[in-house]
Amino acid sequence: NIEGKKLVINTDAGGDDAAAILLVLSASNDTGYEVIAITCSYGNTKEENVVNNVLQILTIAGRADIPVYRGAKKPLKYNFTTDGLFGHNGFGDFDFEDEITATVEESKHSAVALVELAKKYRGELSILSLGPTTNIALAISLDPTFVNNIDRFYVMGGAIAGIGNYGPGVEFNFAPDPDSNFIFFNSSLTRSIFLYPIETDMEYSITT
Repeated sequence: NIEGKKLVINTDAGGDDAAAILLVLSASNDTGYEVIAITCSYGNTKEENVVNNVLQILTIAGRADIPVYRGAKKPLKYNFTTDGLFGHNGFGDFDFEDEITATVEESKHSAVALVELAKKYRGELSILSLGPTTNIALAISLDPTFVNNIDRFYVMGGAIAGIGNYGPGVEFNFAPDPDSNFIFFNSSLTRSIFLYPIETDMEYSITT
């Protein structure tokens, strides 16, 4: 369960994150928390595709009021290439024919938005990270006190039992940017991190 009054979703939205975001938006009506922004990152596909995918998700959900921010296009030190698991655009390459009503907030990068929102809602804001941690690491680099302003981090990533979905023992969200993972997990000891490894996905899968 996600607790806290405000929530930012950090995502590399492919088909899996689309389902997660829609579930979070639906559940927010019952839990009382408010999704106040979505920050985008490379991951399942290129960052520009992720942005477009998030706009489609918010259009479908009728939540064009939620600001969307462009973010990291690659890891801190390494180049990025998509594995194409979710197709070229991350959404199985299907054509979205509806008019997109959601928009991108072009005034600032995701990392800047995270820092500013954390200050504005100090102690009230939680972050749900569904993709690489690069945007979070960049926010920490901009403001080392950033993490202390966050109530809770909910992070999908990592592996416990040596079962990986990227390579042996390597989970997809943590694989591309180990430097950002290091910065994030070693940034402070004053905030709570709830880590959901790949085993969580395997145990609580969604069927159609």
